[in-house]
Amino acid sequence: SQINSKLKVDNILDQWLSAKLNSLIKETTDAMEAYDLPRATRPIAGFVNEFSTWWLRRSRDRFKNLGEDKENALAVFHHTLLELSKVMAPFMPFIAEHVYREINGELESVHLESWPASAKASAGEAQVLEQMEQVRKIVEMGLAKRAEAGIKIRQPLASLKIPSASWRPKLKNQEKFISLIKDE
Repeated sequence: SQINSKLKVDNILDQWLSAKLNSLIKETTDAMEAYDLPRATRPIAGFVNEFSTWWLRRSRDRFKNLGEDKENALAVFHHTLLELSKVMAPFMPFIAEHVYREINGELESVHLESWPASAKASAGEAQVLEQMEQVRKIVEMGLAKRAEAGIKIRQPLASLKIPSASWRPKLKNQEKFISLIKDE
């Protein structure tokens, strides 16, 4: 379920969200085909958490701006909610219906939609997922150190050093990931 091909998905957060959505659809589909309902539902909560606490929070400024980036952010948001409502429908029918109708209008039902097709994960998607996971761990460690030192989140740091060589980012498109770390 790739994000609409007409969009320019240049933003690293959008690339990550697309990869996460594909992963969610694949995991849920595979588990449902094996009739393993606990394994089918577990990834939904994790996806919603990461979608809201990482992508949405990091994209807030994009929604405030005017122009193509705002349009892309809104389209990615719409597409993600639409596909998420389809994945949630068998397990949370009323919530899925509410989300679907809020973003898609009152005419149809999510329960009349086809199940989203999972796209085969590309090497690039796997790499983006791995790299973003590394960025999120670095940010998490930085926030923990801030809390430990009593430094408020709004106070900018002069520098951030990652001590262990194993934690040093091996990031393709390094500047995009480093800017996310700096923003945090």
